[in-house]
Amino acid sequence: DTSSYKIEAPVDEYDIYKVKPGQKVLFKTNATGNEELEAVISEVAPRATSVSAAAGSTSSSSAASYKVVMDVLSKNDNLRLDMSVKLNITVEEVQDVFAVSYEAIQTDEEGETFIAVEEENADMGDVALTENGAEALPTKKIYVTTGMEGDYYTEISSPELKEGMVVRIPANDMATDIDALISSSNGGM
Repeated sequence: DTSSYKIEAPVDEYDIYKVKPGQKVLFKTNATGNEELEAVISEVAPRATSVSAAAGSTSSSSAASYKVVMDVLSKNDNLRLDMSVKLNITVEEVQDVFAVSYEAIQTDEEGETFIAVEEENADMGDVALTENGAEALPTKKIYVTTGMEGDYYTEISSPELKEGMVVRIPANDMATDIDALISSSNGGM
């Protein structure tokens, strides 16, 4: 029956305690490209379905995995039976928070966490050159408290934060300065 699909996936014993029926799942397939499709967990096996040697282990230790079944909610004509999926199970969610790329979060000499944001009242006469020679407005530090972390974003809070602020991500050996916008998250990270 191709009118509805199910996804079956193994979850290892280290993570299975976080997985419960009703949790939201986002997934992608090669056939659907970057489109994130939705599913919901419908079943979690009470017993391990397989036991394998722990990765990189030379001892006889092993790790069990448990079958998790998800009902696909999204409709997409490119879905087919027996496709492979990459999925993320939402195990925790926060609403109405600010989030930035984890690369934007910095630590000062005292171990305090901050982000660098472009000064709001700066004008083009205040433009300075960054380490890589690009033009940028001056920045100021906003000290933040970090919260939940996702794969790409970290929740931050501070009374100084406002939606639309431009956050500067520091240059490193592999990248140049990148602008990012603080945005309000209306869903999970």
